[in-house]
Amino acid sequence: MRDVTPQSRLFRGALVLADEIYVAVDGAEFSRKDLKAVLDRDLIAADVKKHPVWQYVAGDQALLDEYTDLMFAEMRTWFRCENFMGIYLAHAQKVPTARGLSVNGLNFGSRLRNWCDLDYGGSDLVGVAPEALGTK
Repeated sequence: MRDVTPQSRLFRGALVLADEIYVAVDGAEFSRKDLKAVLDRDLIAADVKKHPVWQYVAGDQALLDEYTDLMFAEMRTWFRCENFMGIYLAHAQKVPTARGLSVNGLNFGSRLRNWCDLDYGGSDLVGVAPEALGTK
């Protein structure tokens, strides 16, 4: 994402990736077919804690468990229901693409989503430059 410029090619708001870049990307790959039962719907806390995408994004099971417990406790008082933290993905494309992944706030059920376009004003890319990690 560091190489994104105004001249970068976008398709339906997603960054188009050359095949060699897609193959070189380091990270987990999840199949929509394997995740079909747990996509595009809100989940109960137990399902969030064992969801492979949430586990990968959190990077730490204890952190995911703590975050899930805190968010569910707070959201239950706001919304009086038991299902939150769903995973909502943009439609699949015919070419390899990349999108930002974000968590909606408390008022939107803390949903994980990637359907905001990179060229839309409501999208945010947040990161820390490696050279800034050692500074205050």
